[in-house]
Order: sequence, then structure tokens, then C-alpha cells
Amino acid sequence: MSVTNYIPKSDIGCKYSYDKLDNVVYLVSQSHVKDIHIDNGEAYIDGLTEVPIRLNGFNIEFNEESSLDERYSFSKSVRFSMHGYVAHQSFSDKYYVILKSKDGTLWMVNVDFPSRVTYTFNLSKDLYETNFTFVSLSNFPTLRLATEIDDTQYECVDLRLGGIKSLQLLEKDSCSLDTVNSVVYTYGADFKDVEYLGDSCSLTESFDGENVTTTISFDIAFDAYKSSWHYNLLEFLQNLYSSIIVPKGGDNTFFSGFNFGLQPSFRVVTNTDKGESDIITVTLVESSSQGSTSAVEWTPEEDTRRRWVYIKDVDGIMGYECVSFGEARYLLQEEINQNGVPTGRYKALEGYAEYYEALGLNIVGTFSEDNRFSNPECSGATCIVNTDIPTMLTYYSAACYSYTYSSTCDWNVSGLTDYMTVTPMSGVGNSTYTLSVCNTKTPTTNESSTFTITSGDNVKIVNVNLVKNTSILNPQVANINCLPHNVYFTYDSTCPIRVTSIDSRLTYQITNSQLIVNVPMNYSIGNAKTWNITVKDCHQTSGTAQIVQDKTYENWVDSSDYVCESGNSYVKQYRYTGTTPTNINTMTGEFRGGSLIQSGDTRCGTIYTR
Repeated sequence: MSVTNYIPKSDIGCKYSYDKLDNVVYLVSQSHVKDIHIDNGEAYIDGLTEVPIRLNGFNIEFNEESSLDERYSFSKSVRFSMHGYVAHQSFSDKYYVILKSKDGTLWMVNVDFPSRVTYTFNLSKDLYETNFTFVSLSNFPTLRLATEIDDTQYECVDLRLGGIKSLQLLEKDSCSLDTVNSVVYTYGADFKDVEYLGDSCSLTESFDGENVTTTISFDIAFDAYKSSWHYNLLEFLQNLYSSIIVPKGGDNTFFSGFNFGLQPSFRVVTNTDKGESDIITVTLVESSSQGSTSAVEWTPEEDTRRRWVYIKDVDGIMGYECVSFGEARYLLQEEINQNGVPTGRYKALEGYAEYYEALGLNIVGTFSEDNRFSNPECSGATCIVNTDIPTMLTYYSAACYSYTYSSTCDWNVSGLTDYMTVTPMSGVGNSTYTLSVCNTKTPTTNESSTFTITSGDNVKIVNVNLVKNTSILNPQVANINCLPHNVYFTYDSTCPIRVTSIDSRLTYQITNSQLIVNVPMNYSIGNAKTWNITVKDCHQTSGTAQIVQDKTYENWVDSSDYVCESGNSYVKQYRYTGTTPTNINTMTGEFRGGSLIQSGDTRCGTIYTR
């Protein structure tokens, strides 16, 4: 119920205090955040493109455990309950979790790694709540969030339900569900009311971040099945069912089992005396990626229920390219709303945004996944192409690259900018050519363009990036002494970077213009330490930097005291360390015997071994 807040200076001295948590949890979608950075122990959110989801909960429990194995690791978990039901489609992304203390302070739980939502919804006689769990690992503790959140923008969910009013079942093959309008259609049969005992019917829906497991359980009287219960129940087990559940209170309805069907099982409890034990408990279970459909769903923000899907074309504009015989890869994603209707917004594969923008598409972002699929249109029925030209060319200066190209069809190059040349520009089928692809411009800024190679039904788009020839990270080499340091590297803020290789003993932060690397102390006496870091920028260009850390220097200093060893006395020497050969003044508490004072010293009558 609390988060720890360390107060370094106050009227009553240094202390830790506990902040009681307010009954609210905010979720910030990973796909709607440009950057989360840390400055002076506080977290900041940049480029937030959606209103965060607000969940009004109770019994909020926050746990954070830390461990140290050459670098810090923090295990976080947030658990809380909320009245009502929220469809899992509202949580299709990974989320950053934000808690709020009673004094209004916001705390960001997972500043570096977003986590998936998992929950269990329970609807029964005594329960009408959803229990949420967020679990994440982090290299950073929970930090105070400096970004403000305006509470007035949010809708709250509080669907008060009180048990189940009715349950109806029908074989799955005899019905279907219109999930958009929450309308059920039946074919030659009708849903039957289940006459369960008392308030024994319950609905549980568990979402593990990927799939939903729906469980319906109820009790029926044993008397109705005494004469032929074995036969009747076995016949019951051969079917898959869909269900309609109406809860008590409110106007909601739940439609379950319309995906793969609810699989039944039963348990019989009876004895010689009639009583409450003479019952049959029936359990129906379905697991799918869809789960139940609720007639009344909570939609805090329409965008949270939208999806990005890969598409092959948009009004005749090809959304893929052939990459090999019978194989293609997607170049476009299209956004659709909860009803599957396109919104008119698109994402392009990195390097293809300008190409599709020029064709008139509303490109709002990019993706980097190389998603390939089998495509008979790339079978080369009319044209088979073999080439080693990559889809991305990067030039740091005026230069030429050579590649091979052959096709069973005639081919040609088009769309070249004034600083690009390709020789030859065309060719005939069934011949192999060496293409010289040249950039004639010395880059003074970063810029990009595209050109295409068309061979019959095969169109290849080649992206060209001109990159100003400067180091990605500055300085390229940082020299430090043996002590722990935060080493600062700067980079171009208009071209974000990501770290691709770094020693596991180092931790780092990326701000909007700096890479901050935390280096531990080098305790080695004999050797300096070189730490290597590799990054990639927004053009997928690799860059390296080094941190050269000096060794630890030591000196043994004589004292006026002595130590005994094997009955002999020696000058007692203390070990000092330092950062340079002339700055060795830190006493470590270690000592040893130096030069011999006296053999068989009477003060050393008792033999000590150091």
C-alpha cells in the first residue's frame, strides 16, 4: 500500500518515509510514448500521443525487490482489484505503470521495460470484480514522475454487478455472434435456460497477456438424472457450447464460447442421505485469443482498441516487395478500429516512409520488423530476379558500390535523384550485369531518397541514405581514473540512438541528446581497463566509443609499529591506494611485514603467522 521515498535532507535528518497510495493506477501505452528519460533521479515522459488509461482500483499492493549481481536488478509487481469488467481488447499493448500517493505525487514503476497486463475477472454470488497484475524487471528503482497528468480527462469504470441472473446454452454449431453489435443468430435451434441451484453459477475470465481462458461453473440437481445420468451426461460431453450470461444489476450481457466453443466436464457428489451433497457440478472452459464479448464495454480512449495489421496493397499501391523466389516481405501496416474498419493511417517499413508519402498515403510512423510471407506472385512465373543489391544503401562520402543483377525479363532503373547514378540503367532478360551504384555528393547533412528497379512483375525499391561523416558519439574515447564514474557522451538529438553492445557490468541511460554510462571502480593494480560500447543511430549506422579506465595505484608505507612472524619482528607496513602515481593517499587498513627488525625477537615469543 505504499512506496518508499528517501529524503536526503530535512529538519529531522536523513530518513525513509512511506507514501500511502491513492486508489488509482495509470497505464501509459508503449506505442504512444516517444521517450522516457531520467534526470536527477526523476522520470520524464516525452512525446505522449494518447490519454493514459485510468483504473480506479482498491486493495492496491506494490512490491519492489532489489538484488545486486554486478549490476542492480529490481523486481516489481503491482496488484489491485477493480469493480466491474473491462474487455481484454483494451489492453493489447505493453504498458508503463504509474501509481499515485495520497499527496498527489506520481511514481513511475517500470521506467525502462513496459509490462503486459494480466487479469482475472470474477462474476459470482459474492464477487463482481477484476483482479489485475503487472510484473516487470528493471535496472532502475521506482522513480518520481515529473510529468503531470490531468485527472479531468478520464472516464471511470464502475459496472456494479451482483451475481448471475440467468445462463443460457446452445451447441456452438447452431449459433453465431455479431461482435460489433452484440447480436446472436441461431440456426434451427434456440438457447435453453440452465436451471442451476441457487447462486451456484459463476463466470471467471483470466487474461495472461496473450490468451483469454473463460470458465463457467454451476450446480444442478442430481435427482433429475438418477435414472440415466451416466448416459445423459456422456451425451452432454460430446458437444461444444456457446453461452449467454445475464448478470444481476445493470444492463450488461456476456457472450462466451463463440470462438472455439465451451468444453464441458462434470463432477458428481452424492451419498445415501439426500441433502446438499446430491449435486452435479458442471464446468465449461474455452481458451482463445478473443475471450467473451460484453454488450456493455468500457472504452476509455478509442485509440486503445485500435490495431495495426500488415496489408498487401492500398487502392492498388503495393504494400510488399518480393525478396526471393516465392517469398515477399511487408512494407505497410494499416490501422483498423475495434470493428475492423481502416482509419486511413499507415506505418511503413523503415526506409520506405518517404516513398509511400510521395504516393499520397498518410504515413504516421515506421516499423522495423522484417515480416516475410509466402507469395506465389513472387514465383517468377513471368520474371525471376537474382541480385545482391540491399534494400538500404548508406553513403558517408561520394562513392560507388558494385552489385550483380540478372532477370529473366528486361529491366530498367527509375526514380534516381540528381546525385545518384546507376550504370547500366537497363538490361535485357537472361543476362547477368554488374551494376555500379554511385553517389556523387559529399554529404553535408543527413538526407535520403529512393529509386526502383523494375523487371516485369518484380519491383525492387532501394533506399539511399546520405549521412554526414561525423562520429555518432562524442567523444569517441573517454579517459577516466580508477574511481567509479558517470561518463557522458553526446549525440545528434534529431537522430535517436540505441545501444547494441555493452559490457554487462555497465549500466546506462539515454536522454534526448546524451548517453550516460555508469562505470564501476577498477580495483586492478596491474592493468587499465578498456570498456567498449557500440550503438546504432536512426539510419541504422553503427558507431563505437571507448572508455579507458586507469588502474588503481598502490604504495606500502612503513610505520613505527612492528609485526611478528615465525618469532621474528618486521616493520609494519600499511597499504595506501590512489588514482595516480603521485596521488596515493587513501589508507585501506591492510598491512604486512616489511624489512626485518630482529630475528628471534623476545617480543615475538608467541609465534604469530600473518
